[in-house]
Amino acid sequence: MAVIALVVHRLRPEALRVAKNAVAWLTEQGHDIRLPRIDAEALDLVELGCEPEKLAAGLDLAVSLGGDGTILRTVELVAREGVPVLGVNVGHIG
Repeated sequence: MAVIALVVHRLRPEALRVAKNAVAWLTEQGHDIRLPRIDAEALDLVELGCEPEKLAAGLDLAVSLGGDGTILRTVELVAREGVPVLGVNVGHIG
């Protein structure tokens, strides 16, 4: 199955809720999930956390849950490996 990273706007309750549901569903489907360590801590999923410099290695997809700033952070984390980014707007402007 796929290796998927979720990058979350930690200050938006809706983004945290969506992330928890996405992790549960994706895991149920057999996918491996990674989160930047700080996001994993915010979601109380520390077992899925990894250091930012290791996040993109072997990744199939990165999903950004937040607004414009979150998608920019996601791209910064995974661009060097050419990982595609799917942005999900849970922001205010987007």
